[in-house]
Amino acid sequence: MPIDPQPVFLVAQQGPPEEAIAAIVGAVMIFGLLFAVVLIGLTIWAAFILYRAMERLPAAYRQAPSWLPWLMLMPMANIVMPIIIGIKWPESFQGYFNATGRAADPAIGDAGKQLGLTWGICALCTLVPLLGLLALPVVIITAIMFIVRMNRLSRLIPAATTEAYAPPAPAPVESAPVG
Repeated sequence: MPIDPQPVFLVAQQGPPEEAIAAIVGAVMIFGLLFAVVLIGLTIWAAFILYRAMERLPAAYRQAPSWLPWLMLMPMANIVMPIIIGIKWPESFQGYFNATGRAADPAIGDAGKQLGLTWGICALCTLVPLLGLLALPVVIITAIMFIVRMNRLSRLIPAATTEAYAPPAPAPVESAPVG
C-alpha cells in the first residue's frame, strides 16, 4: 500500500495552528513576567541588606550615602552601582575597623573590596555582547558573596555604636516677643 505524500506536504506548508503559536507566546510572556517579578524582588532584598549594613556603620565612617543601593532598581544605574558600592562600602567598613583597632582581625581582611571590584567590573562586562553571557554568572555569584560579606561585617559592629555617633538634636529656637 503506497503512502500518499500530499497530506504531509500540505501540513508542512501550512505550519502549526494559530492556537499553538498563541499558547507558546502566552507561556513565554507569563514566564518572562514571573522572571522579572522574581528578579526585582531579589534586587529589593539585596538593596535592603546593603542599606541596612551601611546604616549600622556610624555616620562618621560612611563614605557614601546609605540609600545608594536602591539605585540598583533603576535601569542602567544597576550597571554602575556595583562599582560604586563595591568600592565605597568596603572602604567605609575598613575605616571603621581601622579606627577601632580591629583591622588586623582575620574576619575583616580587606572588608570585601576584591569581591566588590569583581562584582562591579563583571557587571560592566555584561554590556559587551558575547562577554556578557560569560560574565553574568560571575556577577550573580560575586554579588551574593559581597552582600553576605557586608552583612557579616555589619554584624561585627555593636548596635549601640550607631546611636553614639548620632548628631545632636538642634537646639530649640526661641522667638523674641514682638513689640
